[in-house]
Amino acid sequence: MPTHNSKIAIQGSAVIANIIRSFVTQKADWSTIWAVIDDTIEQTSNLAYDLFQASLKNRIWLAKSIVNQNLSLDKTLDLLSAEIGSSMETIETVPAAIALAYLAQDNIKNCAIYATNLGGDTDTIASIACAITASFNPDINYEDLEFIEKTNKVDISELADKMVESVQLRKKL
Repeated sequence: MPTHNSKIAIQGSAVIANIIRSFVTQKADWSTIWAVIDDTIEQTSNLAYDLFQASLKNRIWLAKSIVNQNLSLDKTLDLLSAEIGSSMETIETVPAAIALAYLAQDNIKNCAIYATNLGGDTDTIASIACAITASFNPDINYEDLEFIEKTNKVDISELADKMVESVQLRKKL
């Protein structure tokens, strides 16, 4: 997501952060999350400058309506790609990631597969969508995790430990 000081960037980041926070700290369900999304967008509506883009709220709700049509997986992904998009733009990335997490519900592996099959900026969308899904259900299949680490030549446990250390250090400051 862009890190620029624009309304869309702030709204997109805040929406994702609040979804994850709500799943982790409040054990929210998807019916609650839709209200969290609306509230977050409303609270951030007057921050920064407007790039005169489509409404993030409307785009997220459109993505939800596509998933709620209960079409085949291929058709759902095709519609998300055509109607929502899957570029690096926040107006596409955030709604697509939320829709894929909603579609996958509590299955991280399916979420990653859906994001990959969506096309476009798959690594960004998969990262966001899987983070949402994992916050809803942190049950990670360690065989899949080992495969990801081996394929990408990365030690996720080490990265996670560094993140925890960083948070703990910040709390001391």
